[in-house]
Amino acid sequence: MAMPLTCAQLSDLHLDGTGTTRNRLRRIAEQIAALPERVDVLIVSGDIVESSAFGESPEAALAEYQFVHDLLSPLGPVGYCAGNSDGEAFDRFLAGLGIAADHGNSRLDAGDVSFLLVNSRVADAYHGHLDDATAAWLASELERPTPGVVIVMHHPPLPFGHPVIDGLRLDNPAVLEDAIRGHPHVIGVLCGHTHAAAATLFAGRPLFVAPGVHSYGQLPWAYTEGTTALIDPTTPPGYALHQLEADRLTSFPILLDRSEVDG
Repeated sequence: MAMPLTCAQLSDLHLDGTGTTRNRLRRIAEQIAALPERVDVLIVSGDIVESSAFGESPEAALAEYQFVHDLLSPLGPVGYCAGNSDGEAFDRFLAGLGIAADHGNSRLDAGDVSFLLVNSRVADAYHGHLDDATAAWLASELERPTPGVVIVMHHPPLPFGHPVIDGLRLDNPAVLEDAIRGHPHVIGVLCGHTHAAAATLFAGRPLFVAPGVHSYGQLPWAYTEGTTALIDPTTPPGYALHQLEADRLTSFPILLDRSEVDG
């Protein structure tokens, strides 16, 4: 890899047609635009639009996806993967951008790094799953000659000790682990879904879960079922910056100051 590559990761936007959710995303885009150096790529790791908020109006949901792209695309090339809240409008959105998605899976090349944007959503469910078509696509993509690969999916493949979120993670992580084993050019795995930043290892590679744009997810020791809300939408939004090198993923979770949202 010629030089480090900088990636901005946004996750769990849950745009619902309100000014509140749009404003949280807008403030993050403004901060990314104000960075001393332009980022090389932006990755949105699922739950982009809260499709349930639009009922029988896919056109309104599609407008929210377009809002995201209009806001982020001037900052650099953008890759998108689906989360459990993303509906039929997401597939139309990708098609409208001219992205050749294979069963909802797509690839974005940025410099010496290929981002494999994996579809882990399950219709009408909160947990994730890699079906046979996605497993085959991932295996094929990993065989392509590429200096470095980052796998992106919405659902984390590991438990984090959370009594609710752990039951909503990827339900067949062995498929992902089998795909990664034997491919040393996989630099790491990026996920979302928890709305709270977390870092660990999976299949011997760094795994990073991004904070949420929409809200903050309660950490395991701060959550009590029946008395504590699963997410807190009053906290400032967050995102992550990643430095990518041939054999290293360095991740920086960033939470905006409250004044940057409310001010």
